[in-house]
Amino acid sequence: MSLQRLVFAFCASCAIVCAALTEEFAPCAEKNRLAYAREGNLVAVAIDKERALVPLGLLSPDKLPKAWRLERYDPLSGMAIVRFAHNLTPIVFRKADRIIEHKTLLLISETEAISIPVSSVIRQFGAIPSRIKPRSSSASLLTAPCYAVVGVSTLGAIIESDFIERFIAAKEPFGWGDLGFRLEGFNVSAVDTFVPNNPFKKGDRIKALGGVAYETPEKLARAILFLTPNDETNIAIDRDGAETTLRVKVSARLGGFLIADTFLERFGWVFSHDLVVRAANDNKLPVRAGDRLIAINGAIVKTPAQARAVLSGYKGAIRLLMQRDDFQFFIAVETEAK
Repeated sequence: MSLQRLVFAFCASCAIVCAALTEEFAPCAEKNRLAYAREGNLVAVAIDKERALVPLGLLSPDKLPKAWRLERYDPLSGMAIVRFAHNLTPIVFRKADRIIEHKTLLLISETEAISIPVSSVIRQFGAIPSRIKPRSSSASLLTAPCYAVVGVSTLGAIIESDFIERFIAAKEPFGWGDLGFRLEGFNVSAVDTFVPNNPFKKGDRIKALGGVAYETPEKLARAILFLTPNDETNIAIDRDGAETTLRVKVSARLGGFLIADTFLERFGWVFSHDLVVRAANDNKLPVRAGDRLIAINGAIVKTPAQARAVLSGYKGAIRLLMQRDDFQFFIAVETEAK
């Protein structure tokens, strides 16, 4: 079936669904669904007259339909920008910070439109996507007000509009920024021990980034992620009551969004959030897809946060206990901490 026929059939089905929606939501749902196109089990959302966004959830660009020409792909968020001929109505983005101006949002999928109280939204924190209840397992638009998109959702997670717009507008090669630590509020909660000469310590309080003091931790985490890899920036910290400014190089973020953030991604491993290896891109170490990380230096780990906590700032050899089917084995890796 041609793409044009698929779009026509999809819009026809949307009209039937919208007829079943409440009178309040039907116009919003019908207008926003004019941005959708479907090929097989993949949905694309028009962002302009020639391009569309394949939302969060795509695990490989190899899964794209042949009619969709890949322009850009982000393996962390799973988002892709594709080109194809269409007559769809592009979505309009609204700054996600403005959702606090509203009491309710609207979550629009192919089959339903649901009113979401703003109080139920947990905002995106850097590479940790936003979350809402109820969750949506299909590609959905989170809008506020009716036609302005503040996020795109699937798999129960939402990438806010600011992050999507950066991905759309960025120059190649695209990458998210990383300064070698993770935040809890304004404080450093974990330090990437694999970053050479990492100057940060757990407990450091971030006062300013690039000369800017951010009013919320969410805005600070976003600013760090929006840095360009290989650039340099100044960062002011408070350590044990003494304030100092560091000059640091921005690295590329390797974990977060859809994939686990363990600090071990530097070895070419891609973990799921239950610490199962989804891909092993470095043949120097005997790890392959399907292996599970069980323990680090004797400490049992079951979540990425636990793995980061054990690895944070550690110096020297690290012993990883892996499990493959019924067989367990150790792997030794070295940190680059000095």
